[in-house]
Amino acid sequence: MKKLLCLALALLIALLAFPVSAEEAEKEPMQISDTDTNIATPAIDRSLQELLDHDYPEDAEGTDEVFNDPFIPDEVMPDRRIVGTDDRTTISDPSRYPYSAIAYMIVHAECGCEWTGSAFMVGKRGAMTAAHCLVCTTHNRCADRITLYFGYKSNSNYFYKYDDATSYWYGISGGGNDRGWDYGYIRLNSNVGERTGWFGTKAMSDSELNGAVMNLAGYRQGVIKRDFDRVTVVNANVIDHRIDTEKGYSGCPIYDDDYYAVAINVAEYTDFEGNIGRRITGSLQNDMRAAGIFD
Repeated sequence: MKKLLCLALALLIALLAFPVSAEEAEKEPMQISDTDTNIATPAIDRSLQELLDHDYPEDAEGTDEVFNDPFIPDEVMPDRRIVGTDDRTTISDPSRYPYSAIAYMIVHAECGCEWTGSAFMVGKRGAMTAAHCLVCTTHNRCADRITLYFGYKSNSNYFYKYDDATSYWYGISGGGNDRGWDYGYIRLNSNVGERTGWFGTKAMSDSELNGAVMNLAGYRQGVIKRDFDRVTVVNANVIDHRIDTEKGYSGCPIYDDDYYAVAINVAEYTDFEGNIGRRITGSLQNDMRAAGIFD
């Protein structure tokens, strides 16, 4: 069953590749190895795939419902001076909130492939990312080891590292070429969010979200950058945005100035200068609550 789920997601990604080019997790040769990072972790428990094997209909108008509020530990209080006003800005201190709650994610699959992407905390033990960050589409194999670096600058310079056991679940249903399926939840084995802080999550209505200015921050090759711009509602599951991103930003948060994540960055278009976010909807939040992501 588990291998069939991985195969289904990999085939779905391949079938949908022609209209958009996924903002894929980094699959270039990695500078990080098992030896120098202790990346090896216990086998991942995929029980959530069976626990949450169902669909929720999406509300076309959204709900403006908040399921959890942001949390900022005293040790990582934000330094707003590092946020620029034009284009992407390299974050000089990624150990400060909200960047402390965004992870440089290293993923190892059952087939031996490795890649990097981004993820972000949404609770004490819960994180979100893109579904395609959890599967090797080359060999149709699921991730079996995930390492999360928070406040990452180098292999030896980071704020916090998590490489313990995880559980995860990803979307493989919903269909269509709009990336509505491209979301994933990760449940950690310890209360990492108490150290890093976490983003709140909000299911915004179409009227509130359409045209709103949102922020985005993510990692590429170990460097975190941030930008902001307006977003456009496509449908109940998806937004377009023109916030600058790069390969590797898949799975990073799209969030408002009050640190509520409203979408996951998942892909970029090839035929115009725009990118794609998977909206955080009420049904996704219901799934996360059932899976203990907000615990």
